[in-house]
Amino acid sequence: MKSKKSSVYIIGTLVLIVIAVALVLLIVNADKLQQIFFRPGDETGKSASDSYKELQSVTIGGKKYMQRKELTNILIIGLDTFGEAVDSDSYNNSQQADFVTLVSVDSTAKTYTVLHLNRDTMTDINVLDITGTRRVRTIKAQLALAHTYGNGLHVSCKNTVDAVSDMLFGLRIDHYISLTMDAVKILTDELGGVTLTVNQDLTSVNPEWAEGKTVTLSGEDALEFVRLRQSLPDSSNLSRMERQKVFMSAVIDKLVEAKKTHTGNSYFISLYDSVAGYTVTDASATSFAEIADNIADYTSGGILSPEGQAALGTEFMEFYADEEKLRELAIRLFYKED
Repeated sequence: MKSKKSSVYIIGTLVLIVIAVALVLLIVNADKLQQIFFRPGDETGKSASDSYKELQSVTIGGKKYMQRKELTNILIIGLDTFGEAVDSDSYNNSQQADFVTLVSVDSTAKTYTVLHLNRDTMTDINVLDITGTRRVRTIKAQLALAHTYGNGLHVSCKNTVDAVSDMLFGLRIDHYISLTMDAVKILTDELGGVTLTVNQDLTSVNPEWAEGKTVTLSGEDALEFVRLRQSLPDSSNLSRMERQKVFMSAVIDKLVEAKKTHTGNSYFISLYDSVAGYTVTDASATSFAEIADNIADYTSGGILSPEGQAALGTEFMEFYADEEKLRELAIRLFYKED
């Protein structure tokens, strides 16, 4: 099993911002989503998640369920690396998935839900062969490590998609997007800063960050706000995830407001373009541009996380999801009885 790097560089900010951008650009008529998105076919063969689209039902806890066809599921992956997204020229790489979240858009109920997954979750991940197209074996490891198997681009993204899909009982995941860390400062500053209410006492790091105080974060501030972990009394990833949720909600609110004041889609296209070199996705920039004018007033179903217990493993933190509660959550969000 690969070891995890020091968590001092752990960060989810860039993905939180992109979730917001993606929501603004993706919360549209489901028919249009299917018309404009595409999967690249020149890097890998089908991932396991592709075949899940063909399944009529799945068995969970001894019962058969149908996956809800009205949902479009988008996996957002934040990487613990700086710089532009590049090919590792190998069947593995050192880029862990620091932040993993699933955005699920319901075109019938006109809602969207964000499922924020703990990067330390112990789950089955695939080890790939040297071509990145075939599973050699499956190991139990932190979800963060799924991305390290593959070339750091589409192969690694699809391997992470497979891990999340398996964790959620074979869930169909329609699209993915991954980003490196540099996107955080770029996007936060492009937004003119992000205003939020601090949810815990962080004055030991920044005297302005008292619990309950409203502050506006610049790109540098945002980076620190969501990556803080080792220097706090509660250094767990669970505590950090709560801050990430606060930040995510604030960014979504800001972008919804921006839509009201900006005519056309040029503002959102510029946000996307500002980080294009730092992303890997199976959706094109043109796709985002085409749907920007079709944004609907969807309602948030909340930002949720599986319950469970965190424990120190041989070297690193491990999170064990409560299997029964995870099953109940997945059924409620993604399935209906067959």
